[in-house]
Amino acid sequence: MSVIALIAAGAMGAAVGRKLVEAGNTVLTNLEGRSDATRNRAAEAGMIDASWADIVQKADILLSIIPPREAMALAKRVLNEVTSTPTAEKQPLIFADCNAINVDTVKTIAGLFADAAVVFIDGCIIGVRLQILATTSPLSTRLRILRTNQA
Repeated sequence: MSVIALIAAGAMGAAVGRKLVEAGNTVLTNLEGRSDATRNRAAEAGMIDASWADIVQKADILLSIIPPREAMALAKRVLNEVTSTPTAEKQPLIFADCNAINVDTVKTIAGLFADAAVVFIDGCIIGVRLQILATTSPLSTRLRILRTNQA
């Protein structure tokens, strides 16, 4: 299976990380400066705390699942790590931005990686917050019905 880096282990990131671990992948994350709640979510999901150097040396793909306002800073951090960390004969890191960012930000991030050993993918995650499913609104009722029928 693959080694996947997933930044960050928030509610959505940890849920995705858990599914990747359940599928047999190794999932790395960086918990530097993160809260106890985030650390617990990552551990419960089976994610492994790793240094940035380990992430760029070992991961095949990095999934960015963070608040959109943080997307550019993460891309710059990854670029800095990729350009300053020896990676021997490793294939280029695939950086998949899974955030709801605008097209100008996508183009800027893609430009950052243009001359680096990084393949950029603009992706997305579509879903609803788990809190919505816990309410009694018509939307949450319909979503529960759809979710039950898909199981």
